[in-house]
Amino acid sequence: MLRFAAVGKTYRGGSSPAVGNVTFDVQPGEIVGLVGLNGAGKTTLLRVAAGLLLPSQGTVYVEGHDVAREKRAASRQIGWVPELPIFPPRTPLFDTLGYLAGYYAGEAGSANDRRALLGAVGLGPQEKAPYSTLSQGMKKRFAVAASMLGQPSNYLLDELLNGLDPEWIRWARDWMAGLRQRGAAILLSSHLLGELEGIADRYAFIHQGQLIGVVPRGAIGQHLPPRFLVRLANPNDAVLAVLAGFGDVFLDQQVIRIERPRVAPETVTIELSRRGYIIQEFRVEEPNLEEYFFHLVAQVRAQ
Repeated sequence: MLRFAAVGKTYRGGSSPAVGNVTFDVQPGEIVGLVGLNGAGKTTLLRVAAGLLLPSQGTVYVEGHDVAREKRAASRQIGWVPELPIFPPRTPLFDTLGYLAGYYAGEAGSANDRRALLGAVGLGPQEKAPYSTLSQGMKKRFAVAASMLGQPSNYLLDELLNGLDPEWIRWARDWMAGLRQRGAAILLSSHLLGELEGIADRYAFIHQGQLIGVVPRGAIGQHLPPRFLVRLANPNDAVLAVLAGFGDVFLDQQVIRIERPRVAPETVTIELSRRGYIIQEFRVEEPNLEEYFFHLVAQVRAQ
């Protein structure tokens, strides 16, 4: 389990905190997607959680261990994949895993274990290759292999999907789903919001260093209304006036869009049919993660 308790970080010389008073948790068997604009503080928060930066206030707990005060115990339970992984450039991948495994007790560094990890991320044939010879996607996959050393119960993944091709994005989704099934707590930062929508159980929204909301997947529709999309076989200029009382109505390339509807879907279809319009398609579209995020940002700016 990961727990952020009033965590803040102000860099030396900074006039305002990069992250301020952030409180939330990531439960075992859960993936939380960290959502925010560039510069919002996502990477800073993950680096504090990984023990790479000391917090200016508050505490990050990993399985009950204070990352700042009990770094060794906490780090053993963290799998960390940075956005831009850095490893010894000239050292073969197999040897780098062996070096890193020295931080863990048990058989984490056995030859079989290292080969299994490299094979899992498709780098078995490159076990003798220096890190510097890898492509960006391969470097990210090697970081994933390194994160699994010692089988930690918590994962911090900063832009994991960035740099991966579609095949390995699918693999990464399946890998995270498998970790979740085994009870791992996963905090995933990504600018690919469509991917977050498909994998995360909850979303934590951060804006200008502040946590502005945490919501479970499926709850976005409780905060934002859906939209109705209508395609007619016989549209005319009058149809927009017919629908004007039902919400904010727009015409986009022969598709009528009703934003913030004030009536039920069947009210729209009944009225259109009563007036002689032939409905080819009617669809209710739920708001997506990006729309909800900017809705939250607009609320913050309006305060």
